Amino acid sequence: MHNTVFVPGYNSADVWSGFRVGRRPSVIALNESFNTIDYKHDGYFKLFKFQHRRTVVCETDEIIIGDELEGVSVCDGAYTGLHFHPDAQVTLLENEILVRACNMRIIVEGGSAELSSYDYCIGFHKTVSSQKIRIKFNRNKIKLIIRFSDG
Repeated sequence: MHNTVFVPGYNSADVWSGFRVGRRPSVIALNESFNTIDYKHDGYFKLFKFQHRRTVVCETDEIIIGDELEGVSVCDGAYTGLHFHPDAQVTLLENEILVRACNMRIIVEGGSAELSSYDYCIGFHKTVSSQKIRIKFNRNKIKLIIRFSDG
């Protein structure tokens, strides 16, 4: 489980038998600067004819994460995910995610979010239940605006 774009039933690389990897996506750096990283990969291009582009911009008071499916106007079923620590205390409002443990607010643009649970690994064959957010693409772009408050 990763905090990235996912298409159910498919992987951006050829993976089998746990962690064995065959074909890997090609990753292209578009911009690396003081407060911005911008990359894309072609892991889904063979099947769905799009490249996943992720841009992360760190500002003084917020972090902006942009995911774009370049080459298509929409990809049915594609979503981006956020997996949280079991202590996070996540609440989902209509287009906002509140994380009480760290006074974080995430504003969702371009997607519809749903809250569910997953098994968080705390050791070898030891898991506890935690929360994750799946954000389904409405079209081909999702933007997450992350803000922290003092209390």
